[in-house]
Amino acid sequence: MILDQTRYRAFWNNPEAFRLRYLLDLDALKEGAPSKYGRDRGTVFHILNEGAEDAEAQIKATQNPAAVTMARHMHSVYKQATNPKFKTLAKEVAFRVSIGNGRHSMAGRIDSIIEPPGGLVWCGETKTASARADLAVTKWEWQRNPQADFEIIGAQSLGYNVEGVLVHIIKEAVPQPRIWQIEVKRTAEQLEIMKRSVEMTCDIIQMLIKQYGIDKPWPHAIPGFNPCLKKGYCDFEQDCACETLDHTKYSSRLEHLSGMQTWKE
Repeated sequence: MILDQTRYRAFWNNPEAFRLRYLLDLDALKEGAPSKYGRDRGTVFHILNEGAEDAEAQIKATQNPAAVTMARHMHSVYKQATNPKFKTLAKEVAFRVSIGNGRHSMAGRIDSIIEPPGGLVWCGETKTASARADLAVTKWEWQRNPQADFEIIGAQSLGYNVEGVLVHIIKEAVPQPRIWQIEVKRTAEQLEIMKRSVEMTCDIIQMLIKQYGIDKPWPHAIPGFNPCLKKGYCDFEQDCACETLDHTKYSSRLEHLSGMQTWKE
């Protein structure tokens, strides 16, 4: 089995939502799904940051003009602040690392491998944040975010001797967005623990598939302890933990990470 950090987090956040999205390949409701400003803003920002030739065509698919406008503004401020200070060694770096004696793999894609002034090499990561974001809370979250472990492990497997992940948080603010820089590091012991955690997670998912199948509900997150239970936040809140499910209401999930089409095998 192959897990990326998104699937890893999704499983432990809510096994039932994980089943619906990654095993039944369901996505948002075809009709009536609310537009999520923060998600749209982040999506457009990353499209601009990747600099793809079809960036404008991708942005047109976003049905939230306010999010597009703010993302363009935030990206402009970010580029002015970081270029040419940072040397980019690689962009959109894909990786796959064998774990568990080759039984499973960790996979993912790193935004960039960068070398800021000083000669140290880092995984580069950019995120947008709302005006309500708090720096202390954001730092605390990133020190515990498995995305950092995945990216460091992936970069090391490709021969990059990275210090860690250098995260830039672009916070929505008036009149100018603010940029926070957070250094996230991991010890060798922490990385080994993460590899073992991912291996165990793969084993658990395979056990659930084999013993219980994917057509009936899996355990659901405990109310009050998971953000996906907020009204309007979860794409599946109408159907989580339901015996019957109308698949036709949902669009099909598209796989955006190369090499993950066979992740369950």
